[in-house]
Amino acid sequence: MERRHPQIAPSPSVLRRKAAAAASQEWLVVPADEEKRAGEFGRHRLMEMTGTASHGAKAPADRAVTQRMSERCLASSLILSVAARRASAPTPACTPARTAPRARAAPRLPTDPWTRDCSDPRRRGPARRIRPLKKDASQVKRTKVEIIKEKSNFIRYPLNEELVSEAPNVNETAVELIKFHGSYQQSDREVSGRKNYSFMLRIKNPSGKVLNQLYLAMDTLSDEFGIGTLRLTTKKTFQLHGVLKKNLKHVISTVIKNMGSTLGACGDLNRNVLAPTAPYVIKDILFAQETAENIAALLAPQSGAYYDLWVDEEKIMSAEEPPEVTKARDDNSHGTNFPDSPEPIYGTQYLPTKFKIAVTVAGYNSVDILTNDIGVVVVSDSAGEPVGFNLYVGGGMGRTHRIETTFPRLANPLGYVPKEDILYAIKAIVVTQRENERRDNRRYSRLKYLLDSWGIDKFWAEAEKYYGKKFEDFRPLPEWQFNNYLGWQEQGDGKLFYGVHIDNGRLGTRKANLLGASQTQW
Repeated sequence: MERRHPQIAPSPSVLRRKAAAAASQEWLVVPADEEKRAGEFGRHRLMEMTGTASHGAKAPADRAVTQRMSERCLASSLILSVAARRASAPTPACTPARTAPRARAAPRLPTDPWTRDCSDPRRRGPARRIRPLKKDASQVKRTKVEIIKEKSNFIRYPLNEELVSEAPNVNETAVELIKFHGSYQQSDREVSGRKNYSFMLRIKNPSGKVLNQLYLAMDTLSDEFGIGTLRLTTKKTFQLHGVLKKNLKHVISTVIKNMGSTLGACGDLNRNVLAPTAPYVIKDILFAQETAENIAALLAPQSGAYYDLWVDEEKIMSAEEPPEVTKARDDNSHGTNFPDSPEPIYGTQYLPTKFKIAVTVAGYNSVDILTNDIGVVVVSDSAGEPVGFNLYVGGGMGRTHRIETTFPRLANPLGYVPKEDILYAIKAIVVTQRENERRDNRRYSRLKYLLDSWGIDKFWAEAEKYYGKKFEDFRPLPEWQFNNYLGWQEQGDGKLFYGVHIDNGRLGTRKANLLGASQTQW
């Protein structure tokens, strides 16, 4: 009986490569590591098509055979010479070969969105930092999260419905939206069987400052509705774990009523803005903290969904933002805003992924300035008066394990701006990220990948379009130094502060000590 093999449907990329190779007698290179995936099937299929199999006569080496070989035999690690030529077909750029999908196939190499360097046939896997040009936004396939954001009515729906359901969890769509409100849905991995759902809340504290009133409220909430402790993060936020869905609204509304917020602590927008937290009464450090708070206010979501969901549309915090923040947000003289939108900076899509900003002063690097999307450094004159800022862009330490196309990166110097222009410059950089970064693959959507692809000069020119001015030359800075904030320290006004080390950010037994300190009137 004739031996039969399952048919493999050629993919569009295979057909394009076949036509181009036939036109120019190019060599078709298939990575050697895909030979293992093809196994015996690839070799038998090749023998059958060329007529060398033991059960069939030799087939004529005509164009049909050549086409079938280029369409169906890319799974084996062979270099096929194509005899036919089509003068009208163009020669394509080198793109990675793909095998057609088969049952129980091993995972393919990550070929999207990076191109592969095929100049060396022995090279396997995607080349690092080789990135295709950005496609037209109307033709780019968006991720599921992008579609969820667009249909959410500015991070409301269906989260508002899921919060009042009887289920202990929220659905997959609401899981993505609740991140913008400062919460992650979690489950206890040590409990087998039915998932034991709870929620983590993250408190957003610009420059790391926390009022005594807010800390006392968080301490009480962690005992009554959480796991009995609080956790600190490297981004100077507090996290409260173990909150059940039925208690979420009460916990978040209590945080809001005590001058705190979880809005924007997670999600695809600007996260907590860092600044030196030590309570030094020094002019440039105080100015850095004030700047961090203004940047946080500038980039905070404006749609009102947060207060709609958690405090029934009642905006508890009565403090008015500085007028310069409102002016910078509303300014659309350089096409940065979405006109008449509840979210003038973010729009319906918000940012492609999280965005991190840090502010510091020359010499003080407790915020790890070069690892942020934007690093802001206060520049002072000879009298110690702050006059402007140096800006860094494109830092980030995250990467995906065993994916070489992801990588950590230190930020590039961008330029200097006067202090009165800092909010406009920050807004211009954020909008450059919003308009040009990828929304089809979240793995490559951080600003560092755009900088790595474009280079600093192109990014500089693009950001200046939204800034409306030229970035000035970078001002000289002293070397960064290590500053020990632990123990008793002079804070500059005749008083002392005490720095406490917290192992791994877990308060644990220190929670009671901090509770006593926060209740003391100094």
